[in-house]
Amino acid sequence: MPRIRALVVDDATFMRRLLTEVLQTDAVIEVVGSAHDGEAALHAIRTLRPDVVTFDLEMPGLDGLAALARISTQWPRLPVIVVSGADLHGSRIAQLAVAAGAADYVTKPSGQTGIGEAFAYFRTTLVPRIHQLTAAVQHRHVLVADDGSVNRAILRRMLQSLHCTVVEASDGEEAVARARATSPELIFMDSEMPRVPGCEATRQIRRRESETQSRSFIVGISAADSAEVRTACLSSGMDDFMFKPFQLNFVRLMVNRCSTHPMSAVA
Repeated sequence: MPRIRALVVDDATFMRRLLTEVLQTDAVIEVVGSAHDGEAALHAIRTLRPDVVTFDLEMPGLDGLAALARISTQWPRLPVIVVSGADLHGSRIAQLAVAAGAADYVTKPSGQTGIGEAFAYFRTTLVPRIHQLTAAVQHRHVLVADDGSVNRAILRRMLQSLHCTVVEASDGEEAVARARATSPELIFMDSEMPRVPGCEATRQIRRRESETQSRSFIVGISAADSAEVRTACLSSGMDDFMFKPFQLNFVRLMVNRCSTHPMSAVA
């Protein structure tokens, strides 16, 4: 089995060691080196030629987003996973990172988290994403629920370019029916739709899933630049969130996220 060569980039010595130890517990991943800032990361990529990079955004010297942009320009096929202390879950910072070239992101556990818990957290979040990003392209069945026909068309074209099969719904009630009929692996759910809003549609889908023992990965979408909307979507049972207008890189990230959260029994 081919090895996955990983480079760990973080300004904290403890975090570099922790991530290295976590990744090396996997039989396929080999940590070929580490770097403490953006400039050192660029040099290490140039000399070590890794297959994947974990990358902290907040480091001295070269700005994290600027370093990401340089990496994506010089090595466009190299997947970079941002591992940051900032809460990136569905945030504007995450979208900026993805726009700069990040393939995915993982939020670091809080400083009060024990070493054992942090180790287990990275083992279950970071390692699967490394495998997914270095694996062959997989086809996904996706439901796009949005009351705007132009938004649906844009998202449909992006998803089809990523080898996804797409079905559509123009309101929340139709989204629930389509989800029940087609069991999509991934759902993009507009937060504001007629008849049934996106958050209520999500709650109905989750209740149905508790009976069927399967689970779709649901991404909330909204044009409102509002932390309250994002929080409401995540609280309703959605797995992630993104703002409009759509970015292909971020849509790709959500497809990748779906791949690391396969349809499975609900806990």
